[in-house]
Amino acid sequence: MIQKKGLSLMAKTIISVCCFLAVFVTMLIVVSVKNGAYDLAVSDIIVSLEPGAYLSHNAFAFFFEACGETPIYLLAGLSMAILVWFFHKCCKFRPWNEILAVVAGCLVILAFWFYFKTIVGYVMDHVVGFGWKDCTGVYDITKSDVLTLTLLEIAMAIVAAICLVFALKNVKEETLKKLAKWVLAFVIAAAIGAALIEIIKRPMGRMRYRTMNFLGDTEHTGFTAWYVKNGKRYGDDVYKYMADTHDMYKSFPSGHTNAAGTTYALMMLPAVLGIKKKGIKVICWVAPIIYTGLVAVARVVAGAHYFSDVLFGGTISFLCEMFTYEAIICKFKHFKCFKKGYVDPDVVEEEPQVEDAMA
Repeated sequence: MIQKKGLSLMAKTIISVCCFLAVFVTMLIVVSVKNGAYDLAVSDIIVSLEPGAYLSHNAFAFFFEACGETPIYLLAGLSMAILVWFFHKCCKFRPWNEILAVVAGCLVILAFWFYFKTIVGYVMDHVVGFGWKDCTGVYDITKSDVLTLTLLEIAMAIVAAICLVFALKNVKEETLKKLAKWVLAFVIAAAIGAALIEIIKRPMGRMRYRTMNFLGDTEHTGFTAWYVKNGKRYGDDVYKYMADTHDMYKSFPSGHTNAAGTTYALMMLPAVLGIKKKGIKVICWVAPIIYTGLVAVARVVAGAHYFSDVLFGGTISFLCEMFTYEAIICKFKHFKCFKKGYVDPDVVEEEPQVEDAMA
């Protein structure tokens, strides 16, 4: 007798893909019609900017401007910390295992340095002003101050790296081997996502909403729909101490949302570690969606992006994570299930029960 437990893998795959496409295509149509009029309207409604300002003083927008993209560095640090012990415990090629472990340890420090450097940079932009690192006398910041700040960032990165590495000291070899696959999937997905964002951003040259606000473009004449290619554009250097002139025309797609979307890598962990508890699985799926959504909204509130920017930024990250998840963790099982003769793991064959002849 054949007993089916719930939906088959093929049915689950079809439903998941259809739901994703339905949501994405619906949002895409909304931000595309009427030359992006609704895309602009969303920003008009929720952007929190004072007239002529480039940066928002909204606490929600400020927090996620400073911290929104940092998960990519935290996950990178975690990944390298896992590799430290993977090379040390699981790699048998000495002395290369120790050399690779040391290299991975250095990368943990580098990842945390970028984490602290990113937060400090955004905070200083808000508190002091743009161009504060130039030490030109416009601000009361000296080269010694910048050096001290950098050394402090590095010191904090070293402490954080040491704490994280030793926190993973007792992880078993079997678990490390499983997590090594997760590390590979995350690193490839994050690298592809970041590369795509940079490749697309520059030639699109889309003016940010806050750039229009800063330049006094109240009629929004500088606005273009997400699909319009404007070419590489930079702000006038005369504004370098009032706005990020190298970033004024890099609205599409959103780098912050893409970096926040690297948290989708957490969705892989239940499959990698064989976690069966529904509560943990739900957290691993829901938490990244909520966090990425919060960052997306915050970027629109800050006037840094339009809705279409964050839609594509988050989607690119999601697709990259799902691709590496499918290729490295699942071995393309969601594609193989459509092949004829595929044995569905959700179908269990039970032995026929023979009735008692004396009954």
